[in-house]
Order: sequence, then structure tokens, then C-alpha cells
Amino acid sequence: MKVSFIVPVYNIEKYIGECIESILRQSEKSFEIILVDDGSSDGSGKICEEYAKKYTNIKLIRQENHGVSIARNRGLDISEGEWVFFVDGDDTISYELLKVCQKYLVEECEVCFVKHKEVQSGSSLEENITSGTEAVYIEKADFKEFELAVFNRDYKGKYDYHNVKMATPCKFYRKMLLDKYKIKFPEGVVTGEDALFNLRVYKKAKKGVYIERELYYHRIWENSVSQGYDPNIESKFALLHEKLRAFIENEEVPERFESVYNERCIWSVGFCCVLNYCNPNNPNSYRVRKNEFHQVRNKYAREISNVKLSNFRFEKKILFWCLKNNWFWMINNLCLLKKNI
Repeated sequence: MKVSFIVPVYNIEKYIGECIESILRQSEKSFEIILVDDGSSDGSGKICEEYAKKYTNIKLIRQENHGVSIARNRGLDISEGEWVFFVDGDDTISYELLKVCQKYLVEECEVCFVKHKEVQSGSSLEENITSGTEAVYIEKADFKEFELAVFNRDYKGKYDYHNVKMATPCKFYRKMLLDKYKIKFPEGVVTGEDALFNLRVYKKAKKGVYIERELYYHRIWENSVSQGYDPNIESKFALLHEKLRAFIENEEVPERFESVYNERCIWSVGFCCVLNYCNPNNPNSYRVRKNEFHQVRNKYAREISNVKLSNFRFEKKILFWCLKNNWFWMINNLCLLKKNI
């Protein structure tokens, strides 16, 4: 069994060394690391180059800045492992990841999920090693539910989707499955590319396993892609929704996605508020921001009106309740009080 760890790298010189070291510490040594430097302008590329020179199982690809989708796809193109595991360059993995998971990476398994732990920037990435490991086996019916959870991780089903992470990291993908169905990341999509990739995976996968042990450490830091001010976030979500609608329309029973698609719409508008219209770093006047909010909110008015707030966790219910009532002033005040709602 060989695993290909694919690590997209972009301007993370402070963390990329720690990420690579966490992979190299694996007690099981049958793996390769593929670093894809996506046009970094800091010292990230130099750090990757030094590791690639030192270790024969590390490959380095350098490209102009094309985004994480193309970076991951280039890693997939040259990967030689039976399994693929994506690691974000500012995250780390447990040194026991391969040791714990190898007995579950068997022929009939196509996706192996592991539990993750969120770590604030600056905090110590201490590993909580436990002696036991609980594994839950995943069947085709579970993957059908995962398709719905991709749209809303608060989805109330068999699993807690804040633990069974729907994003790309925290899981092993069987390379044969990806190759057979030509599953790649959608190029040109810069927000939600994980969702589109995993929808195709879950549609085709039949067997899997979830290991209930924190083996992946996701770092939350101020300048990460998912934080901060983004004046272009609405257009990014618009493209994502276009792709999601195309996926739904090609389904045999598209109606089963109606509720979760509505939930994804209110989630996206809420994210636009947090990252743009109500972000403290937005330099525009209150009037301009309010008008922009109403434009995007009206675009998804029908979907938002059909959303049931009971399908979300409490912290999101507050924001989405304000969205349903079109209360920009309240959302603006919430975002000023707390950047991460």
C-alpha cells in the first residue's frame, strides 16, 4: 500500500515546514509527498525546494498562481499511490495517521474518513493519542446522505458532519476510483471546489470507513483563504451555485436536493455578509454595502424564504433569521461584534 500526500502551497512559509515534517514523521514509510507551489511570492517555494532535495520521496511542482484546484489536479496527475490524501499546507497530520488507518485501506474501501481537530493560529498542535480506535463502516446509502451534507454541514442525518468533514482534507481517496470516473477538481472554481469534487466522489463510491479519531489538525489563522475580507466573494459563490445546479439537474431525482440547495443559498449569502458587505475591512459606506446586500439577497429570495432555520445549528440560526427578515442593520452589528459567526 502506497499513499500520495498532495500538498498545495501558496504563501505559507510560516507553516509549510511544520506540515511537511508531520507527514515525514509517519511510522509507516510507504508514501510520497507531492508539493505543488502555486506561485508563492514568499519563502514557501524555497522551503519546499530544500525538502525535495533532501528527501527522495518528495516531489516538487512549481507553477504560476492558478489556484488550489489546478494545484491539486497537477498533484493527482503525477501521483503513484494507491491512495491519495490531500493536506492543506498550513495544516498538519498525526504521526500515527498511516499506522492507524492502514488496516482499513483495503480493496473494498474507496474513501476513508478521519476525524479532525481545529487549532487556532499560535496554539500548540499537541496530539491527543489514544489507545483505541472506533471505526464506522460506510455503505452506499451513507454516501447518498453525504451528497446532501455537502450542501449543508449542519444537515441532520446519521452523522455529525462537523466531525465527518465534507471538505477534501481528512480523508483517503482510492486513486483507482478517481481515475475510473475521471474525477478532478473543477478548474476556475475558487470557492466550493471541494464540494463539487466530493459530490462526484460520493455519487460513485460504494464502500468506505470513518475512523473516529483526531488524526488531522486544521489550523485557523487570520490570513487563511477562508478568513478575512473578500470583495469578490459573491461572484465566486455565483459560479459555485451554477455548478451545483448543473449537478442537481443531472440527477435522477433532483427534487431530493431542493431543501439542501435552499440551505446552501442562505449559507452563501450569509458568508457574503461576513466576508464582504458587513466585514469591518470593507471601505465602502453603509449605504453602498446595504444596497449590495439587498441585490444579492433578492437574487436568492425564493430559496431563502423556503429555508427552515431548524436545519441549522444555533449560531447560524441568528444570522440566517436576520437574512430571512432582510435585516441588514442587525447583520452588520453582529459582524462588527464577532467576525466569525
